[in-house]
Amino acid sequence: MGRDFELVIFEDKSMNVDQLREYCTPLKDTQEDIKRGYDLCFTIGSKMYCVTGVNGEGATSFKCSDEDFALLLERDEIIPAP
Repeated sequence: MGRDFELVIFEDKSMNVDQLREYCTPLKDTQEDIKRGYDLCFTIGSKMYCVTGVNGEGATSFKCSDEDFALLLERDEIIPAP
């Protein structure tokens, strides 16, 4: 089972919603959906792998393996998702 992490990017390095779509939607079978009226979610099948704010505010969370999770947490701009 994987873990969630949040990519916390500072203003000068931020990825906007359109860039995130360009990154996620080419992945095979990816679907885009808005949940709870404010979460932009990318899923494959029924599995969510990326979520961010609809308006691009806040952090972006991604699903990853336990092994990748440990490696990613060594980076300053990444924190565990709540």
